[in-house]
Amino acid sequence: MKVRTASVLAALALGGCSALVNPDPADLGGGVGVDAGPGVDAGPGVDAGPGVDAGPGVDAGPGVDAGPGVDAGPCPRAPICDGDILEFCDGDTLVRRDCPGGCMDGACVPPTEDWIPSNVSADYWRSGVGSLETESGDLSFDTTTCMSRSGRSEIVGLDEGVEACVLSLDSLRLGPGVTLTIRGSRPVIFMVGDVASIEGVIDVSAVGDQPGPGGSAGGTRFAPTPAGLGGGERGENDVFNDGGGGGGGACGDGGNGGDGGSAEGGEGGEGFLLGGALEPLRGGGGGGLGDGAMLFPPTRTNAGPGGAGGGAIQISARERLIFGGTILAGGGGGQPGGNLGAGESNWGSGGGGGAGGSVLLESPVIEVTDGVVNAAGGGGGGSASSGGSGTAGQDGRDAEVRAVGGEPGPSPRGDFGAEGGDGGGGSQANGDLGASNDRSGANGGGGGGGGGCILVRNATGSAPDGLFRTPTAPAFRVLPIRR
Repeated sequence: MKVRTASVLAALALGGCSALVNPDPADLGGGVGVDAGPGVDAGPGVDAGPGVDAGPGVDAGPGVDAGPGVDAGPCPRAPICDGDILEFCDGDTLVRRDCPGGCMDGACVPPTEDWIPSNVSADYWRSGVGSLETESGDLSFDTTTCMSRSGRSEIVGLDEGVEACVLSLDSLRLGPGVTLTIRGSRPVIFMVGDVASIEGVIDVSAVGDQPGPGGSAGGTRFAPTPAGLGGGERGENDVFNDGGGGGGGACGDGGNGGDGGSAEGGEGGEGFLLGGALEPLRGGGGGGLGDGAMLFPPTRTNAGPGGAGGGAIQISARERLIFGGTILAGGGGGQPGGNLGAGESNWGSGGGGGAGGSVLLESPVIEVTDGVVNAAGGGGGGSASSGGSGTAGQDGRDAEVRAVGGEPGPSPRGDFGAEGGDGGGGSQANGDLGASNDRSGANGGGGGGGGGCILVRNATGSAPDGLFRTPTAPAFRVLPIRR
């Protein structure tokens, strides 16, 4: 088989790029005057000519033969990538071509200098601002204050009045022992000017009724239906009958709350992000409040609060994104309906689960090895019954695929409770309906929160191998980067 190496035009070389490590050629060997050693044979007909230097670090070693016998497979065959080198057949000749912008899916990736990031301008790829590189430890970041000791952070206005906390970095590396927890009122955008490598955990999820960054709060007594898009509605009340709260929506619809006797459950929030490009970047909608007795003092109620919406994160790596870690953006579980005892018989219904958040990963080259992205919706809260309170729905971040709805309270004096609906995840992006109980004086379960959104943008517009995600299509999408 014939083998030749194609040269790369200087016009395709990237400007302004710097390696993370600049080794001393003297330490590597193979500098000026390096001799490949006796027995080195460039192959029949190949004459390296006098003074040929293998370059820094390249040492063929004695007995290496670069001629016939180098065989990457028969021609013709489909093109493949060998690191940043594209191998393809020209007739019966195997050609190896350097790809300055990287190689992916059997094609050279175009140079990266001309692609357009989502939500913000390329000006936020700033050079010389510093890097965040660590191998272990627990880190935290607050998008409300948007102040970081690494890189440059600033609050930036997006479309439709949304604000994001933008963190510009030269490079980003989170090793396998790192957990970065992000909370706050705004979504977060990482603008990485070189390479981003994620092997640890980034957590932007909601926890119960506490939203992730940019996610909506769940319904409460004073704001029963959450503000913002995708909020689930409050359950109805009819004397001692209480409907469950509706689940929040994102890419999946929230499930309706279950009926309690004659009281209907609240409607689930709409999947308002489905099919979009996550512009502007938003988190998930909150679940609606359940219903129940409004007790004295005024802050005391047995209605289950809604779970909060998962947060929103965007990572835009200008050169390359290496992902072998975990990103958590699940919705919060709906809270249970209460049974406060003391002879009370108007027990509460469960709150709706919060929707999963949004994850946007973009880079010309995205390499994934056992990466996980979880944007599952939270489970709906279980309602109370005669013997006690229900249980909370599972948070989306703790789900393997779908978060489980909460259980009803015990029923030693009659069954008046119902379980919450499961949150959206896996192939089912919509949250499940909360269970109903048609007995007079009963309480419905909260609806499950809808699944969040996962969007990947790369040079080819094809899904990278090795990525586990929940939910899957249509809440998971792959698009080409924009140029």
